[in-house]
Amino acid sequence: MSQYDGNSRKDRARYDTPVFAGFYASTSVDDDNQWDVAGRYSRKIGDAKFAAAAHYLDAKGTSFGGQHGGSASILFPIGLNVTAAYAARNFRGRKDGKYYYVKAGFITHPFEDLGLGKTAFAIDYGYNKNHAVTGDKAQGYGAYVVQGLIDGVEAYAGVRQHTLKRSGTSFKNVFGAMTGLRIKM
Repeated sequence: MSQYDGNSRKDRARYDTPVFAGFYASTSVDDDNQWDVAGRYSRKIGDAKFAAAAHYLDAKGTSFGGQHGGSASILFPIGLNVTAAYAARNFRGRKDGKYYYVKAGFITHPFEDLGLGKTAFAIDYGYNKNHAVTGDKAQGYGAYVVQGLIDGVEAYAGVRQHTLKRSGTSFKNVFGAMTGLRIKM
């Protein structure tokens, strides 16, 4: 599976425009002369927070020619939040890859009296088509919890199930569990 997130964490030179009325754009180029452009927008709608983004990547010299996609998220004042994303990758000489993703979550403060931070719960579902091989259908779904402990420290746990269907093969499902601690300085 892939999230088709552009150049992701590749080394690159990047420029971000100033923010104007909640909108800004960015562009970058890496040492392989691949370039991308993205637009982002965020604002409050009443008491809800909304954010959206769209991108295009020109990936010369790779196994694909380019990709495009976008995402949108909303956080309601009651703690309910929803995210959706879509991306497509133009592979050379075969069908385009597609990625679809949805997530629903809830943020609450059940341990505030104990001096702990927010507690966040989420479930998600992702689907890839034609990513590694034409005809592939991969999906993953999971459930997660994040507990704020003190400022900058969070504990997290999650479970995720992955499946892959490919013509002429029989893959077993993969189940994963994770837990950890994140420290932000």
